[in-house]
Amino acid sequence: MTTLVCGPVGSGKTTYVKEHMKRGDVVLDLDYIWQSFTLLPMYDKPEELLDLMLLIKGFVVTQFVNDKFSGKESGIDLWVIECAPQKNQRRKYESLLDAEVVLLSVPADECKRRIRKQGREGLYMWDGLIDTWWIECQ
Repeated sequence: MTTLVCGPVGSGKTTYVKEHMKRGDVVLDLDYIWQSFTLLPMYDKPEELLDLMLLIKGFVVTQFVNDKFSGKESGIDLWVIECAPQKNQRRKYESLLDAEVVLLSVPADECKRRIRKQGREGLYMWDGLIDTWWIECQ
């Protein structure tokens, strides 16, 4: 089974997945892919590596699309964490991976409060990403 968990920054996507996944499931989250391949702090993402990180993520998605690891026999579930504010972005995963979509529509003020509580640097950047998600959300 594949589940797409989407929502604005600070909506609790990773928390949701951690609470619902089982040991041995695969979680695709660009933040963690970036951290894993660079060993940099969680939100330190050199822009010049974006294409490579997306390629790595795409490779894993392709393996599931081609049924290399999916299927009831394997017992491996895939969790994809994306902001995906637009319906067409969510539908892509629904059709490509036969994914169930979980949309965490947490209000912008609550997302911003959570980001501040986490102590993330660049609060104005995060606030802007949250506001943009709600503008684009359909």
